Formats: sequence, C-alpha cells, structure tokens
Amino acid sequence: MYAGDDGPWTVIYEPEPDFRPSCLNRVVRVKPLARLLDVVGHLGGLGRHLQTAAVIGGGAATDDLREALARAGVLRVTSFEDAPWPPPWWHHDGMGPLSALVRWVDAEG
Repeated sequence: MYAGDDGPWTVIYEPEPDFRPSCLNRVVRVKPLARLLDVVGHLGGLGRHLQTAAVIGGGAATDDLREALARAGVLRVTSFEDAPWPPPWWHHDGMGPLSALVRWVDAEG
C-alpha cells in the first residue's frame, strides 16, 4: 500500500491480464501485456463502469489508447498525477456535475 499526499493507494501486481472489479477506490493494478492496446480487450464489460483510467509511458500509442478506452466506455483518461483530482467541469458518470444547479431557459425569436 502507498500513502501519499492524496491518501492511500493500493497497488496490486497480478500476472493474469484480465481485469476484475475492486471493492476499493484508488486501486492500481499492474498487469503484463504484450501490447499497450491489448488492455482494452482484457477489460471485458468493465469499461462502461470505469470512470477514470490513468495512462503513463504510452509514447506514440497514447492517443490510440485514449480513443480505444473511450470506445470501451471509460469516461476519463488522464495521468496518474491528476487521477484523484478531476477538474470541477469533469463529466462525472458522463454528465456535467454542475448541470443540476442550472436551469436553462431558451429565449427564441
């Protein structure tokens, strides 16, 4: 377990590439993959339940990985540094968190 300024993180190394849900927040699973983009195939149906995926060291494949994660259902792709601190305008669960505080009026004509 790692405890930094942003609270405790659980880091788990698992030799099998498939993912399974965690009962905890701030869990980092380290898994071996032949190719970076293979991660999407190992998510199975979990992608639509993932709010944030952190990516580091992807090099030229980072943009392709971001797009593939988004297609798999991941709502936010960011760095490990920014993962626990989404901006206020982030679309939590795919929806704007501030939109519930706004009443829109359309003035036409």
